[in-house]
This record gives sequence, C-alpha cells and structure tokens, in this order.
Amino acid sequence: MNAAGASSTERVSEVVRLTTALADQVLIARLEERAVYTEQVGALVKAARFLEQQGEPWPPLLTQALYELSGLREEDALATSAPSAGQELAQGEDSDAKPQDDRGLSRFLKLLKKDTSA
Repeated sequence: MNAAGASSTERVSEVVRLTTALADQVLIARLEERAVYTEQVGALVKAARFLEQQGEPWPPLLTQALYELSGLREEDALATSAPSAGQELAQGEDSDAKPQDDRGLSRFLKLLKKDTSA
C-alpha cells in the first residue's frame, strides 16, 4: 500500500474511533436522560455520510445512536447548543425554545427511522 493509501486508511480509522466515542457519549446521555445537542447529532450524521462515501460500514454504536435519535421528538431530544466548559444544560430547560434545524437533521433521522423499520 502506498503512503497516500495508508494515510487515507488512518484517517478513516480515526473517524471511526471518534464517531464511536461520540455515539457512546450520546447513548449514555440518553440513558441518563440528559440533553443531546444538535452539534453532536450533526457530527454523527456527517460521520455517517463520510463513512458511506468511503464505502465503510458504520460502527455499531453509530447505528444504534442514530436509531435511538430517530425515534425522538425534536423538542424533547435536542438542545440547540453545547454548554460552555463546566456548564451543563438540563434537559427540558427553556422547553419553549425549538432547536434550529438548518442541516435537516430531523428529516435525516425520520428517513433513517423509516428505513430501519421496513
């Protein structure tokens, strides 16, 4: 394998590693009934798309996290932004605020839910 191929493989491996770690954090947050942030979901979706483009299978935790998130109501599941260092946003805080969805996360998750239930 040439240097470019090895470098590409290393990058994909790093994306898989980071994606698995983030998916684990999201699943733990769901179990502990803590907020999941749109930035976290966006990162998982981007990673899923990247891996798809590379022809790589999704890590099992990514699949599980996206499946879990696809069944949630947007206003109950997602907070609009991650807290600053040392700050935590409680789930349900400012419950009238609706997350921004300019990246189509809700649509993606709804489509994922349809695909997995078929």
